[in-house]
Amino acid sequence: MKAINLVSAGLALAMGLPTIAAAENLAPFERGLYLAPMASYVEPDSERSLDDGLGGTLALGYRVNPGLALELYGVFGELDALQGSTEASTLSGGGISALAFVPQLGGLYLPLAIGYLNSDHQGSAGEAYKGLSFEAGLGYLLPISFGRYRFGLRADARFRHHNGQDGQRLDEEASGLQDILYNLGLQLPFGLQPPPPPPPAPEPVVVAPADSDKDGVLDRDDQCPGTTYGSRVDEHGCPPPAPPPPCPQTLESTGDVELQGCTAGDVIALRGVNFESDKASLTEASEVLLSQVAQQLRTHASMHVEVAGHTDNQGRASYNQGLSERRAQTVRSYLIEQGVESSRLRTRGFGETSPMASNDDAAGRALNRRVELRILDADSAG
Repeated sequence: MKAINLVSAGLALAMGLPTIAAAENLAPFERGLYLAPMASYVEPDSERSLDDGLGGTLALGYRVNPGLALELYGVFGELDALQGSTEASTLSGGGISALAFVPQLGGLYLPLAIGYLNSDHQGSAGEAYKGLSFEAGLGYLLPISFGRYRFGLRADARFRHHNGQDGQRLDEEASGLQDILYNLGLQLPFGLQPPPPPPPAPEPVVVAPADSDKDGVLDRDDQCPGTTYGSRVDEHGCPPPAPPPPCPQTLESTGDVELQGCTAGDVIALRGVNFESDKASLTEASEVLLSQVAQQLRTHASMHVEVAGHTDNQGRASYNQGLSERRAQTVRSYLIEQGVESSRLRTRGFGETSPMASNDDAAGRALNRRVELRILDADSAG
């Protein structure tokens, strides 16, 4: 019972150290040389006439791989006699053993050993007993780590058969003696674990190019930062230019004069351009409007126009035709005086052939007496 309690306590200790060991990543003996000093408790065969005793085992081993270790070992034990004698028996010997591990079960292993054992005294019932010994059992190895040094706490229980070959055997017919052996100790490897590999380099942080105003154009290309979210922008991040105003159909001296937006084919009536009755001479009010038209033509330097003259149907048609041509030429001449290149201006008279209102009343005839600008080419008008 003493032995069972001792081994139970040892195994419980070996399996109860989770705070200082981890099962797999701290396994200290996957490969390499080690030393294993262990304390032993022996329950001898009753035929020995000896009481339980203590001893020790020292093993020099080599872990071939995670599933196998080979050891050379030596044992020593001292057992008291049962019959009150003060004489004790000494057990000593050694041999070779193999530890078969079961990696799936952590540190569990099966020890198998063969060796030579000598018992110099068998209590009151006999003398020396020596010969081959065979061991088999069950054990557990708990890995422990302190920094880079890894070792193990080891405990096992073994059945030992001692096959005596001496003429002084207790019983010549006996097949041998059977002892129970319990070991508890350490397994100490030679050398340190290699240092852990350096941590992998962190993945580069990919920073998305900034678009602070969320207009779809990156800050590095944005020439107009701070545009309102959701507003339309061009490839430079700027609001697109406002569309040009439509080309006016009429121009008067009392309003703004602007030719931006006019394209080829547009016709603009100059309502403020008037002539003295039955003449081609400009009035002062007409010159005010034509000065503004000239300024716009200078601004839109590629614009080419035709100055068209019209009359009502009063008088002969041939006369009216000539009058419309002279009035158109007068307007052209004034624009040239105001700095417009002559090559951009041409004239045409329509006489009474293109009325825009009825000639039956004075109001209609006033509308028909007019000068028009007809846009011929307006590449730069926008």
